[in-house]
Amino acid sequence: HKFLDLGADNLILMAFKTAENHQNFILRCYEGYGKSTAINLKNNLGLKISQRINLLEQSQSQSPTITPWQIATFALEKQ
Repeated sequence: HKFLDLGADNLILMAFKTAENHQNFILRCYEGYGKSTAINLKNNLGLKISQRINLLEQSQSQSPTITPWQIATFALEKQ
């Protein structure tokens, strides 16, 4: 079993860590096959995506679509 499933084989997990605010978690991944895809997070930790953020953990676009070769960062919160 995977503890985090990003929902697509072309999304590669780069980082999973506690957020700077210590209340949420941060998930960073990249698209590695050269095709756009949407993240569809499944996990056994009771976490859901709350928003897409930048590297400084500031709110960014709400789009779950990750373009070819793009690095994407998401804030996760408990459901």
